[in-house]
Amino acid sequence: MKIRYLLYVFLILFLGCSDDKSTTPTPSDTTPPAAVQDLATAPSIEDQVTLYWTAPGDDGSSGQAAAYEIRYMTTPITEALWDSATIAPSPPEPAISGQFQHVEISGFDWGEWFFALKTADEVPNWSELSNIASATIGDTTAPGAISDLFVSSFDESSVSLSWTASGDDDYSGRAAGYDLRYALTTITDESWEAATQVQSVPAPDSSGVDEAFTVTNLDAGQEHFFAIKSLDDRSNESDLSNVVSATPILDEIPPEQVSDLEVTSANGHNAILTWTAPGNNGSEGIAAEYDLRYSLAEITDESWAEAIQVQDVPAPETPGSEESFTIGDLELETTYFFALKTVDGAPNWSELSNVVSATTVANVQLTFSSRTGWAASPAWSPDGDKLVYVTDHGTNRTRQLSMISATGGQSVRLTDDPLRSSHSPSWAPGGNQLTFITYGSDLTNAIWIMDPVFGSDYSLLVSHGEDNNIQSYSFSADGSQIVYSVQVSFSPDYLKETYIIPFSGGSPELLLSDDWPTYGVSWSPVGDQIVFGADYDIWVISANGGTPLQLTTDPARDMFPAWSPDGSQIVFSSNRSENWDIWVMSATGENLSQLTFNLADQSYPSWSPDGRAISYSSTSSEGISDIWVLYLE
Repeated sequence: MKIRYLLYVFLILFLGCSDDKSTTPTPSDTTPPAAVQDLATAPSIEDQVTLYWTAPGDDGSSGQAAAYEIRYMTTPITEALWDSATIAPSPPEPAISGQFQHVEISGFDWGEWFFALKTADEVPNWSELSNIASATIGDTTAPGAISDLFVSSFDESSVSLSWTASGDDDYSGRAAGYDLRYALTTITDESWEAATQVQSVPAPDSSGVDEAFTVTNLDAGQEHFFAIKSLDDRSNESDLSNVVSATPILDEIPPEQVSDLEVTSANGHNAILTWTAPGNNGSEGIAAEYDLRYSLAEITDESWAEAIQVQDVPAPETPGSEESFTIGDLELETTYFFALKTVDGAPNWSELSNVVSATTVANVQLTFSSRTGWAASPAWSPDGDKLVYVTDHGTNRTRQLSMISATGGQSVRLTDDPLRSSHSPSWAPGGNQLTFITYGSDLTNAIWIMDPVFGSDYSLLVSHGEDNNIQSYSFSADGSQIVYSVQVSFSPDYLKETYIIPFSGGSPELLLSDDWPTYGVSWSPVGDQIVFGADYDIWVISANGGTPLQLTTDPARDMFPAWSPDGSQIVFSSNRSENWDIWVMSATGENLSQLTFNLADQSYPSWSPDGRAISYSSTSSEGISDIWVLYLE
């Protein structure tokens, strides 16, 4: 066996060698596969590309090769770039020569990609580089260039442009945005980035639709060049549009001088001014801005710069419009001078307006009754702009509710019921509805609630039963409770009791027994105390009950107490100065101060929501009552 094996090895070595014992054996396969010449791509789907080709052979174009290597990159592939291209994972095994093959490769970003492959046999011998195939992923079609940009109009500071919308892909669809720019020299592709980009240009409309936009805040007298590009949602940018230019007119015409400036009210700390809006160029167009000023001395061109400039004056309206503005934070009982100028966008300034003056009034009469009657119980609206009060309207002598601006003017009726009288108006929690006490022919008083509009229906809020007349009431600081005084008997005792009841309804709880003939109650804005008048003095009691604390001890009569909005003071009416006047003191009963000094009788004081004014009713010796407002320092 061993001899046979050695003979077999010898024969193999002998037959496999040439006669020249110095040479080595040559390989049996040196023919590489043929290069693929028909590599192609199918239309791409999202991030995926499909490649197609015909399988080459193992030796040239015959047989079956052993492996493929497929590579791709974003530039055309060459032999020199082959090693730097990305290798595609999991290529298929070669099929028999001549068969059609394909592979799907995914994970591509948007853009154009290039592909090539090589084929190897089992040695391996590698084919030459295949033909180069390419595929485009995503939207690479830019919007079409706008070619009809033109200037439709211009003035001293703006230019209006018009054009036709192109599209998303060339001239179809709808682009995503515009990039509109201007410069003081002509715009080219090279100077595009240096041009000023216009903000807030509306999004494009559909292809073929007329577009328009006005570029503002341009320098007058200088030529401006304009161009535009369209962009799609993939940031593909159109070519530059045609370039147009315009020179905004150099505006040398100032706005018209205001000649009808007027002070319509100078009540308290405010002065209300009115005037007619001028134009931008004389009496035409809309001006840009007002400069309204005031001073303690008469305003002239020479003293204009020293006058105080008013802030936040609204921009002018169209010429001929009635303008109005309120200047606040003025000193009481002080004479002020007012004037204004108007400016356009150039800017050109108008001449100084007529100069007007007014003296701020600390004590202002709002109603002007010409006969005996009631105008009493004023109550401020939560915003401090209006007052609701009681009046008899002079018809059937029943007392009704009216409303007037806190600065005066025409009053508006809220109720007109010939069978019922109303008094003690107050704004309900939330400030959207009005409450008041009303009684009918049965003389039973109750608290009602209504919308502050004439003709509104009103609903019962609080009643204490028949023959029990609610006299006064007040809401807690959080609006959840109501304190009210009720008359439980008539002549000769006229006994009263005071109760607290939830605003939402429920059973009333006794706060003060009939030992306390209360007249006027007011709940502290802090919420912990209630002030009331009793036995012609002012008292306070805890909202939780207890023993009342006496604040005034004067032999005179003190009535109608009301808290200041911050809870630090109490205002009331007193005849300690012979006739009835309005007085104020600290919440502890100290630092009494007389506020009014009129010969008429003042009563029903009420603080404004900001604490800077007190409204009250003033009744003359002839019995004529009117509503006044006293402004505080």
